[in-house]
Amino acid sequence: MASSSSPPSSPLYSSSRNWKYDVFPSFCGPDVRKTFLSHLWTAFNTKGINTFVDNEIKRSMSIETAIRESRIAIVILSRNYTSSSWCLDELVEIMNCREELGQVVLPVFYEVDPGQVVLPVFYEVDPTDVKRQTGEFGKLLRNTCKPKDVIERWRQALADVATIKGYHSHSWDGEASLIKEIATNISNILIYSTHSKDLDGLLGMGTHLEMMESLLCPHSDEVKMIGIWVPSGIGKTTIAKSLYQQFANKFQFSTIMLNIKGFNASTCQNEHNAKLQLQTQLLSQLTNQKVTDDISHLGVAHEILKHKRVLVVIDDLEDLGQLDTLAKELQWFGPGSRIIITSKDARLSKAHGINHIYKVGFPAPDEALQIFLCDEDKELSHHHVSCLHDGELAKGFSEVRQELITNQDLKGDLDTSERACKRISSRLLHTVYIYCEDTLQYSFASHLSMDFRRKGIYASVNCNETLDVIEGARASVVVFSKNYLFSTSCLDKLVRVLQCWRKNGQLVVVPVFYGVSPSDVVVPEHKSADRIREWSSELQELRELPGHQFRERFNECELVEEIVKDVYKKLFPAENIGIDSKLLDIEHLLRKQTWGVRRIGIWGMPGIGKTTLARAFFDQYSGGYEASCFIQQFDKAFHEKGIHRLLGEYFGNILKDLPRACSSITRPSLPRDRLRKKRTLVVLDDVYNPLVAESFLRGLHWFGPGSLIIITSRDKQVFRFCQINHVYEVQSLNKNEALQLFSQCAFGQDIGEQNLPKLSKEVIDYANGNPFALSFYGGELKRRRLSETETTFLKLKRRRLSETETKFLKLHTSYEIYNIFKSSYESLNGNEKNIFLDITCFFKGENVDYVMQLLEGCGFFPHVGIDVLVDKCLLTISENRVEMHRIIQDLGRKIINKETKQIERRSRLWEPRTIKFLLEDDKLEANKDPKATYTRALGTEDIEGIFLDASKLLFDVKPTAFENMLNLRFLKIDCSNNDNLYGLRLPKGLESLPYELRLLHWDNYPLQYLPEDFEPCHLIELNMSYSQLEKLWEGTKNLEMLKMLRICHSQELTEIDEICRARNIELIDLQGCTKLQTFPASGQLEHLRVVNLSNCTQIKSFPEVSPNIEELHLQRTGISELPISIGNAINLKILDMSHCSSLLELPSSIGNATNLQKLYLKYCSSLVKLPSSIGNAINLKELNLSHCSSLVELPSSIRNATHFQKLNLDYCSSLEKVPSSN
Repeated sequence: MASSSSPPSSPLYSSSRNWKYDVFPSFCGPDVRKTFLSHLWTAFNTKGINTFVDNEIKRSMSIETAIRESRIAIVILSRNYTSSSWCLDELVEIMNCREELGQVVLPVFYEVDPGQVVLPVFYEVDPTDVKRQTGEFGKLLRNTCKPKDVIERWRQALADVATIKGYHSHSWDGEASLIKEIATNISNILIYSTHSKDLDGLLGMGTHLEMMESLLCPHSDEVKMIGIWVPSGIGKTTIAKSLYQQFANKFQFSTIMLNIKGFNASTCQNEHNAKLQLQTQLLSQLTNQKVTDDISHLGVAHEILKHKRVLVVIDDLEDLGQLDTLAKELQWFGPGSRIIITSKDARLSKAHGINHIYKVGFPAPDEALQIFLCDEDKELSHHHVSCLHDGELAKGFSEVRQELITNQDLKGDLDTSERACKRISSRLLHTVYIYCEDTLQYSFASHLSMDFRRKGIYASVNCNETLDVIEGARASVVVFSKNYLFSTSCLDKLVRVLQCWRKNGQLVVVPVFYGVSPSDVVVPEHKSADRIREWSSELQELRELPGHQFRERFNECELVEEIVKDVYKKLFPAENIGIDSKLLDIEHLLRKQTWGVRRIGIWGMPGIGKTTLARAFFDQYSGGYEASCFIQQFDKAFHEKGIHRLLGEYFGNILKDLPRACSSITRPSLPRDRLRKKRTLVVLDDVYNPLVAESFLRGLHWFGPGSLIIITSRDKQVFRFCQINHVYEVQSLNKNEALQLFSQCAFGQDIGEQNLPKLSKEVIDYANGNPFALSFYGGELKRRRLSETETTFLKLKRRRLSETETKFLKLHTSYEIYNIFKSSYESLNGNEKNIFLDITCFFKGENVDYVMQLLEGCGFFPHVGIDVLVDKCLLTISENRVEMHRIIQDLGRKIINKETKQIERRSRLWEPRTIKFLLEDDKLEANKDPKATYTRALGTEDIEGIFLDASKLLFDVKPTAFENMLNLRFLKIDCSNNDNLYGLRLPKGLESLPYELRLLHWDNYPLQYLPEDFEPCHLIELNMSYSQLEKLWEGTKNLEMLKMLRICHSQELTEIDEICRARNIELIDLQGCTKLQTFPASGQLEHLRVVNLSNCTQIKSFPEVSPNIEELHLQRTGISELPISIGNAINLKILDMSHCSSLLELPSSIGNATNLQKLYLKYCSSLVKLPSSIGNAINLKELNLSHCSSLVELPSSIRNATHFQKLNLDYCSSLEKVPSSN
């Protein structure tokens, strides 16, 4: 058979012509225009193949011209092809062109004119019928009435075209596969011919390219515009094409604009439109897309290209205005771009300000002779070609061909996507079932399936799976057509799909009306009335679902694209929301790097969308790379398969072409010139171990300039090890994006915040912008009744779950949500785990310095540990406070609760009910079981921390409550209600406190003293606010570790002298201790930074002050004067003595406190004047003297305080003079 399913041969063809089009399609419009041909055009456009599009114009000379100006003619012979005289006349013209231009016998010959390639495609017809004009095909030909000689020409053309090896549609499983093969084969022919064509001017070209490369500096990030001056007849176009082919693969986008002098502005209405048309042509060629609709003004090209690394070669320029339109300024193009202009008029380059000009001279005599011989002495030329016929020249052609990078060649992308689809561990969860009548399975459904696969979704057409398997699918597409409803098997499948849809709320069902309207979808007559009723009910339900209709204005390709986009959006709503802005951010990071092998890290907490963002980037940009791969869950894949298997799976096509030693990662020092430099995109997703990632990347020796490595990880240390300096942090969704995502997942549509149920708002708040959590809880809400979900979620928040509800949460919340976070926790060492659990349970929202002091006192090295937690996205530092996501906090607390079922043996306690159960005196006495009491108390030695919110509790604590808590480090009893209605009572006293305590915080402590045997030698902070303490304890204690003392508002406190032994103390807060009469001398406390004695009304004097004091709060005390030593406080920044009505004056030494920034003296009614030395406090910013009724004047030296921002002299009734600002 002359025609087959295998690819046609690819002879070289005439290269002496300037082809306007790559492909001319000959076809019968009613047969294929909106179906087969629409997909073929899309495939050609993706490959960057320039195709003649007739736009349904009438037959004219322009069609014949287009045929002769096309490199390849593709003849689509369909059923009605011979019924069209138009088609038959085209075929005759095509065959004439093939005959007239000649056919090459040896495809490797140099400087030959092979002829025009004709590729027939037998679309649903038998090639034998075409050749012999038999069957329906021949009948239609005989019915086409034309003169006998015309009929004979048609017959001969049909007979000839049938002998050419082509494609038979019946030999392929589906149209999509056939079209893919056609587009790939034509693309290869064009690439091969382009290189052979440019050999016309190869003589001396090597020298030109070598010299121009030094002028281009292709690896520099500088934007350059270069002019090439070529005398007439020397070969400007040949030089331009050779230059383009040599360097195009080093740029993100590239194009060569030929025959620009032929651009006719007169065809446009005015000069402005002419410029728009020219810019449109440039953008279309660069992107291989139609961009006409996007060009509304002349600034659009600049906006699109200003961040793109492009190569633009403008050949044979004759008009300076055209150059201004295309490339007026260097700023129009991204870093590293090159604009090359060839012209025979050197003045154009100079007039445009081009400083880099390469002049091409006339050839030397010996070169001229060789050129002449090559043109004129065909025998000599043929002799040289014959000498190379042993394969050397063919090998050279092959190598050149492999070097060419075509940005639009998506073959690698498609293959990778298919491989990726098969590698998905939960493949069935990403399966789409397509149901249609059998006649559409080959055509429309095959394109639908192929497009789903390109999106990484496994698609199956007319599967015969069981109900259980269908339930595992995520979506079903039901294609209604004219014959679908006459098939009982189709209707039965439809019933099964809808049963799954009702049973599983996540299933997406999309009806497609192909050639019919929804009103046409009715059940035909059937002998079983019950079956009719069942089918009718299902059809009615399907008609009411949002679907797609094959409208007249659509072609089939547009319909397929619309369906796939709709299903993808419904399956993965998180992948579309907020993604565009993130992609722009990634592009911005790329622009910051030089044009070499670039690396980018994508970092963020689990579930935040790292993989989604990396996948979106890969899908959008992988087509611009020679090789590409996306390895999901890289560490897992590496450990399961090993490096050799991974390299073979993703780069097998490259490795098989290399010597055996080259494909081994054990030979990283192999000379790189043995390998081809490939522009490669590699995405390693979810990397934990940077050593594994680096070992894999070292096996990829073929990375060429412009390659890109993307690593996603939740651990920032991975990027440091892999030498990735440009890291993008994926932020949480904002409020509107979170609302949109949750609404789509829960309700299938966008819902305004005002219309959301209360539960939904609480869930959105809890998820805090995490896409995975929003999707999960949205799905849960969709599958469960609202009342049931609301009750469960609220109990989850309150931790009051029944056994059944606990089982539900373990099944769903644990495995779905917490497991993606838990791996981060498990990667921590013991020290880091302790820090994480302490912060999770006790210190979220606290000042980071405060937390570090407490953890450092526990020996946990928090300066390192907290950095590690931040790097692993388990912690954030915001406004100097320790923060974490609520889900992560729940993870930490869940880990504690799973330590043991015995609550008294858990390491950290925070739940009021649990703590009350352990501490309360009444329950133990009521139990009347001494053994049980002893056992419960004995088990508490594992407790390390207790944080109790007692704001709404009131109970008695047994005196031995803390006796066996030998490892208790943190004890905090917080009571925001400072009255006697709530809190913990100690009617029998308190016998002991643990020796290991670092934090003792007990609001409303009811006793006069702390336990006598309490040794605070490890204590970092003592906080006894609103207590009944009269003094801390009897006797002498070791306070070496104490750094913070807060006993504010303890109105019974009379003595605090023992604090002098706390040599490392940094903060003392005694505000509101109204019975405290003295404050001990603190001059020896070198680390003391802050003292707060405000509202200690009985304190009349202030002792020697620490030289390192920074803040001194003495407002509302009875102090009449400050000690002279205040001048030694060179670090003092804040001094507040407001409402000190006894204060007469400040000591003159105050001027020595040169770092004083804020001085508050308001309501100091006895203050008469300020010392003149106050002018030495040159850093003073705020001075408040309001209501100082006795103040007479301000010293003139106050003008020396050049940093003054605020001076308040309100109600200074005795003030006589204020220094002038001069």
